[in-house]
Amino acid sequence: MNASYAYHKKKYLQASFRFAEGLVGQAAAEQDSILRTEIPDHYLTISSGLLGDKKPKCLLITPLITNETVYGVLEFAGFQRFGSREVEFVKEISELIARTVFNIKVKENTERLLRESQKISRELQSSQEVLRQNAEVMVATQEQLQLTNQALQNQIKEVQKATDRTRLLLENASEVITIYEADATIRYISPSVEKILGYTQDEMIGFKDIAYVHPSGVDAYEQMFKDLIERPDERVTVEFSYYTKSGERIWLEATGTNLLADPAIQGIVLNTRDITERRAAEREQRLRGQMQALSENSPDLITRISKEGTVFYINPTIEIYTGKIKIIISSATSKNSN
Repeated sequence: MNASYAYHKKKYLQASFRFAEGLVGQAAAEQDSILRTEIPDHYLTISSGLLGDKKPKCLLITPLITNETVYGVLEFAGFQRFGSREVEFVKEISELIARTVFNIKVKENTERLLRESQKISRELQSSQEVLRQNAEVMVATQEQLQLTNQALQNQIKEVQKATDRTRLLLENASEVITIYEADATIRYISPSVEKILGYTQDEMIGFKDIAYVHPSGVDAYEQMFKDLIERPDERVTVEFSYYTKSGERIWLEATGTNLLADPAIQGIVLNTRDITERRAAEREQRLRGQMQALSENSPDLITRISKEGTVFYINPTIEIYTGKIKIIISSATSKNSN
């Protein structure tokens, strides 16, 4: 609280009090008047042209309260004890003063808000001055604004459509898109994970999925992250075996990109797809190649006949016996056709 008094020649000597500090602060904190006849030494003196500086014999301190709020404190000192009528009078005028202070504050606040409002109004008028020069410009501007709003709404719709398309693509994509922290913790994983691996997003986000990697692929999986950290400008592709939620073991191919430095991503991105069928086809192709090589180099005579009885393969060993492998196959085929 700030305080002032009008003793002697120092009409507006300033002072300040903390709430509940001293007699003035106590009266404000308790919201009640204080009447004292025992006044501490050097508390204050009253200056008079006839009496000089004298210590008062009575002290009355009354808070200025309205609407249960303290707006100030009045302090009266006198050479005689204040009577009950005087105390009551001071309390009444303190209420009037408090209401006056409240009204002044309300008025000041209202004037401040009015000034701010007028300032804002002037600024708006200044910015719209060109539009207000003539009605045609205003109408044209309003029409342009409507067109702009319509274009904006169309853009919002297009963005929403694009978002929906992206969501559908992520949900039905043949790949799983995953964003990892630098320590391989999953921060984001696309909805397609449930379709491909059986896990929900909630079951994966915030965890490390190395626990689902088959032991044979753990080293390759960990090396991939190590390579991406050490060589952030390179893309790394690895193949490893993985367990789905149902316990099925499948083969995955993951291509990793280090985007930790990208402000929009700040993570390691993996595009992962199921290559189980491809691996099976490659394995079958290898087996066929091996079988073909064995057949071609076998000293035994190997013949392949279809269900219809057509000879469609005889290994080169037949030439040792006849020297006419193509003729024999053609002849066998013709007979079966007849």
